Amino acid sequence: MAITAKELAQALHLSQASVSFALNHKPGVSERTRRRVLDKAREMGYDFSRGALSGAKETVCLLLYRRSGTLEAEEPSAEEWEDGVARACGREGYALRTRRLDEADLPGRLTQLAADPCAGYVLLATELDERRLEPFAALTAPLVLLDGGFETDRWDSVCADATGGARAAVDALLAGRRRQPGLLCSAAPTANDERLERGFDAALRRHGLSPARSDRPRLSPSREGARADMLSLLRAGEAPADCYFAVGDEIAAGAMDALLEAGLRVPEDVALVGFGDLPLCRETAPPLTSVRVPRHDLAEMAVQRLARRLSGGEQARARMEVGVTLARRDSL
Repeated sequence: MAITAKELAQALHLSQASVSFALNHKPGVSERTRRRVLDKAREMGYDFSRGALSGAKETVCLLLYRRSGTLEAEEPSAEEWEDGVARACGREGYALRTRRLDEADLPGRLTQLAADPCAGYVLLATELDERRLEPFAALTAPLVLLDGGFETDRWDSVCADATGGARAAVDALLAGRRRQPGLLCSAAPTANDERLERGFDAALRRHGLSPARSDRPRLSPSREGARADMLSLLRAGEAPADCYFAVGDEIAAGAMDALLEAGLRVPEDVALVGFGDLPLCRETAPPLTSVRVPRHDLAEMAVQRLARRLSGGEQARARMEVGVTLARRDSL
């Protein structure tokens, strides 16, 4: 006997609605979820002839950009962005197409996209800087920047409140440690990293502290790279600050690995706060305190903004910031 959609949903621990969207190629689920459902359906003998395909009014393309290496659908943060965009597209009646881009193949991929255009684009701009943003002007359809802190009048953008996030981190570090925090910067800063650095400086000034007095090591933006860089500084005799705010969770986790490897205790000797609240924050030992970015909310707002522009209801460019919160754990 062929498996039913209800049984398939139970096997995958998904809602029946999500399974129905995936089987019938409707908007409302991410490409990763759709692939999971279709693969499991084939494995369990689902009768695809019982479903009817249903189209959407237009197609929106989500561009997942990564500067080094392709952003994989299985990566937790990518899945959150994609699920948020997928749900919003489903509510707005758009089909969703996802394309993954990295720096190495960007020109060719953009040429392909321009030759097969969508109604509009949502560009995940977390790892973009001003120079890398320019090639996307080749896409003539409306585009909204997601998680990119650019000050541009060319495109709409939706991003997290970096200033508020840095302030929350600095306030918590000063309340808990009462010593001036350092800043773990990226050796390859993005627009978001630069916004966080400016927010950190502003937060220090609010407390009457000079930003110039903060230790600011620049570490590689990957966990392993940050570990190696921080360990090198410690072995060279650099004394760490009493506490740090890091512009990203990968950097904070790598620095924590190095501090522990060097025989220091977290948070007793050095306290750490990251930014992003990636799943790895709950896996480090001790768990990492981080500024939580509401990825689903940001993604949905980006699609809503694109929908308004596609409907012709918006003319002026908008830059929207979404509030963030501090997720307290044992690294502080």
